[in-house]
Amino acid sequence: MNPLPQKIACTAMLGALLLALSACGGASPDSESTSKVQREQLGIVGPNAASAIPYTASYSLEVLAESDPAVQFRNDSMMGINDDATVAASSKPADISYAYRFTRNGSTALSRYAKANAVNASGMVVGQYQDSFGGPRVVLWGQDGGAIEIDDRVKPFSTGNALNAQGWVVGTTSSEMYWKNARATVFNPRKGSTYLDPIGGEITDGSYSAATGINDSFQVVGNSYILNKGSYRATATLWDYASGMTTGVALPRPNELGGDTAVAAINNTGLAVGTARSSDGLTQVGLRWNIANSTVTMLDSLTHADLPQVDKLFCEPKAVHDNGDAVGGCSGLSGGANGVQVSTAVVWRAGTTSIQKVDPLLGTAAKAAGWQIWRAYGVNASGQIVAEARRSSDPSHFYVVRLTPQK
Repeated sequence: MNPLPQKIACTAMLGALLLALSACGGASPDSESTSKVQREQLGIVGPNAASAIPYTASYSLEVLAESDPAVQFRNDSMMGINDDATVAASSKPADISYAYRFTRNGSTALSRYAKANAVNASGMVVGQYQDSFGGPRVVLWGQDGGAIEIDDRVKPFSTGNALNAQGWVVGTTSSEMYWKNARATVFNPRKGSTYLDPIGGEITDGSYSAATGINDSFQVVGNSYILNKGSYRATATLWDYASGMTTGVALPRPNELGGDTAVAAINNTGLAVGTARSSDGLTQVGLRWNIANSTVTMLDSLTHADLPQVDKLFCEPKAVHDNGDAVGGCSGLSGGANGVQVSTAVVWRAGTTSIQKVDPLLGTAAKAAGWQIWRAYGVNASGQIVAEARRSSDPSHFYVVRLTPQK
């Protein structure tokens, strides 16, 4: 049985969703976002933006939900927060995963057998649900909680990873199990989907693409995976969808690192964040790309002194706000290759490359309760952070938390 409410063929609900899309700034790559201009004038984005993340211990912590206890290596979780403090996240307290939207006033269970991955400025949420055949299907939830399937039925497997203010979604689709020959995809709620090819052109056996971010200017970022001599090489990729680009262009990589690159997110000023690895795969650092001038900057990493129980640290930005603040985590294995994963959430403030752990920024009450912030997944204009956390007294249980700086 389909776990979603009745498939939204209902014209009234679809009409409400399309009205919401129009209210969010239209649904055309040709329309300019006036909200971005207003934010630039206020100094929230652009060259005059300042970091909203405090330098002193002040964050209060609010538990929103219990995370999925079945996830062993927790790098693949997804969640988001917008400037109204609305959070999109998933909870799996038992055997059923639920997609949620959390606001300042409470929570809404959007669907069971589902995951919520991202939220836009107006509170629309994107994710995926498990259909009656067991495959994931991208789904968009409107402000009223109504759901609409927006994927192409030709390809039965799809995910929704990010969306912009206009309600356009990016993710991945595939016609085969295990995501063979998968393609990065742009989903237009009004007109269907467009497939995006990896760098080099058409999908072939052994190569695929995935989209991870889209901004209000319809710049899409993601990753191309090309099979080379029996192994995949990942390359951070840009598709300028507003210009009609459907074949990816490789984002620049640091000269010092010759391994895989991957991009996680892009903001409305054209800053993108992701990672690069060394050729031997033993070093990974965070990156920040400036799409406008095609430059890349390596972000600072934590040192062994920050996580002494870990031999090798891998740092990874997961999100970047329009003001330039970025958040993510640094992790590694304690006890060798078969050891236990250890992680800590980190921030990179706007206009800098310097890194800081989130745990020291917690307020007195959160520290006294033994909270440890595992990984951060989003940050907003007020410096609020959505993250995954656990308590030192109960390290096997993880929670979705919203951190708020206290004035």
